[in-house]
Amino acid sequence: FNREWTRIDTNNGYPIRVHFFRKSDRIRIRAEEVIANDQKFQAAELSLYYDRVETPAGIIPLTDLYLLEGRTAYAEFPREAMGLGDVKLVTAIGAYTGWAGAIFTIPAASVIASLYGIVTLVIGRREWSSKIPFGPYLAIGAVAWIFCGRDIVRLIFGF
Repeated sequence: FNREWTRIDTNNGYPIRVHFFRKSDRIRIRAEEVIANDQKFQAAELSLYYDRVETPAGIIPLTDLYLLEGRTAYAEFPREAMGLGDVKLVTAIGAYTGWAGAIFTIPAASVIASLYGIVTLVIGRREWSSKIPFGPYLAIGAVAWIFCGRDIVRLIFGF
């Protein structure tokens, strides 16, 4: 028997499973009051993981959790911006293009990925909370540096 978070009910519901990509992902909540199973807490901090809830009284495995109810004024969804694979790719790009190419690649990839994300949101092909893999945009940024990066830098900064 393995439960997973399916939603936190906030009128329309929040698809909570989209948050837990890695085992280290969590949601931190500062609750005004909360009931976890038969325990009641006031002004408590909780951490929700893919398989457990950490309360001030200890850890409750998700398989043992039958009630989690409360009020909160603050919830934090910490996420990493880049994974280790992206760091390795930037290292390889830097080895091939030099330090200037690696420095150019990261903001260029960010701009390209942002434009792609905005366009796909506007035309309805992507949901707001969906993740965008960054590696392909790093590769596009590196190719842009190889073919016209120095010209782009001259055009933007004038040198």
